[in-house]
Amino acid sequence: MPVQSKAYWAMPSLGVPEFCPGDGQRSVVSSADVNTQETSTAVPDRRTALELAHAMLAEISQQAGVRCLFFKGLAAAAAGLRSPDTVPSDVDAYVDPHDMDALLGRLARLGFRARPVSAEIPRLLAYHSVTMVHPQWPCDLDLHSYVPGFFADSQQVFDRLWEHHTEIVIAGVPVAAPSVADHLLLLAINATRDPSSAYAASDVTMVRERGSSQSRV
Repeated sequence: MPVQSKAYWAMPSLGVPEFCPGDGQRSVVSSADVNTQETSTAVPDRRTALELAHAMLAEISQQAGVRCLFFKGLAAAAAGLRSPDTVPSDVDAYVDPHDMDALLGRLARLGFRARPVSAEIPRLLAYHSVTMVHPQWPCDLDLHSYVPGFFADSQQVFDRLWEHHTEIVIAGVPVAAPSVADHLLLLAINATRDPSSAYAASDVTMVRERGSSQSRV
């Protein structure tokens, strides 16, 4: 659905957060805090919230001069790489690593907070994304500073993806996304990294089918 007005997603009742760009701190909120805070009666259903969140994040990124590529989820559906009935749990965006903190600061001023991560779970790789949540919004923003599986500098990878990026339309708004070939590569890497995910099997099938059809052209 088209975005009717900025006020619909900007939610003017949101307060100014403790986080400020450049202070070196990322404020966090626990999932319990999110669930217990009062929610707005204007919050839409999840599908609509996801669509509007893409439009919102695209506009905020543009205003901040931050390059941002949407992938997986509704972005993959809009590109014809997943079912149009896809209703993911969050919005996935690959953000220019150089400007990640600037975008997080903008979102924090709208009341978003970074979901804390568990320090008790052993990890081989550093966290590749920051999940931003809001007590009055029913979907998360999963902002990636790099994508595990690319064995190159994260900035070089992003620049390469951006060089060949395209536009898709979500909520009636053009947003930046990887080219179809690059998007397929991202889906393949994600499926390999997390084969138990709900979309892994279908993504692998899509990659094989589209890859085969392109190789015959």
